[in-house]
Amino acid sequence: NLADMLANLQITPSLLVLIFAYFLLGYLLLSAIMAGIGASVNAEAESRQIAGIISFISIVPFVLFISFLADPNGSLPVLASLIPLTSPLSMIMRVSLTTVPSEQIVLSLIILAMTDVLAIWIAARVFRLGMLSYGKRLGIRDVVRAIRGGQHVLTTTTPTIREANAT
Repeated sequence: NLADMLANLQITPSLLVLIFAYFLLGYLLLSAIMAGIGASVNAEAESRQIAGIISFISIVPFVLFISFLADPNGSLPVLASLIPLTSPLSMIMRVSLTTVPSEQIVLSLIILAMTDVLAIWIAARVFRLGMLSYGKRLGIRDVVRAIRGGQHVLTTTTPTIREANAT
């Protein structure tokens, strides 16, 4: 019964610490992704479209809430709690509803933290290239090239001032 389950819900200090850890790591991940998106597009409408998709993916556990209520330790909730974009919300819901094995909590936090570091690193590279190429739309190839090879400036066909004066 849902009413009985919610009546027995207890918020302990350890649960609050876990919620704060997932909130902080989830916030870092989403902010790094949003910064990378913002640096790679020129128009606000483009960034809103991409950000909407990312935001929807992060709230998928709410869509699957019935599955979490029916079996919090089932395969779908466990999988959602290990995927970095859905893990903050999924794990908080699972921990609130049932006893989650500590190995799953630790594994989820490690995966989320490593994804945070990777997302921040990628966002920094894309941001650097995006700011150096202000006014020019970055394509997927440009972003991949910047991540792989550390490209700092996009090549253009516009002559430099020195080249223009020489002709």
